[in-house]
Amino acid sequence: MDEILVGLKWLLDAGIAYSVTLAPGEQSAAYLSILKGVPMCGLRRALTKFRNGEYENMNYSFIPLPAELAAMARAEAKMERDDLVRLRDTKRTLDERSQETAKVSEEGKARIRKMLEEYRASHRLAKEAERGNVVPEVTPEKIAMLSRIMALPDAKEITAEQMANRRAASKLIEQNTANAEDAA
Repeated sequence: MDEILVGLKWLLDAGIAYSVTLAPGEQSAAYLSILKGVPMCGLRRALTKFRNGEYENMNYSFIPLPAELAAMARAEAKMERDDLVRLRDTKRTLDERSQETAKVSEEGKARIRKMLEEYRASHRLAKEAERGNVVPEVTPEKIAMLSRIMALPDAKEITAEQMANRRAASKLIEQNTANAEDAA
């Protein structure tokens, strides 16, 4: 109740008068009876916005009638409650997401570590083969297929790319044939 009277006095001190439709001497009682169930956060915001002239189509010479001020305060309180609901929903969603990411099982982590190691190993081998340090293992079927391809007659015009592929295939056949002889 005191907060309602303080808010009204604050408007009166700013030079805003009570409406002439209210009986003199009964203005405070009228506002107190109407505004007693209104959320104070909404009333504070409505009084501040009214004093700052933030409402459209209002006569700023007079304090709004008790029912108008109550409606303004309820609307402001509703906006504040809606903001709080949105904030709670956002917080709940963020909390749920953080719990979902924390629920990765040890089995899943081990599987990911294994996949990463396999990738790193294959990448390492590919880089070494690219540098010529490692002879990639080729199946006997692939060597036979490459030998048949190499036995085919060349076309009249051979591009640089075709020559590079032919040299790579010859090198692969020679290396794997030498490896097979060394193993035997």
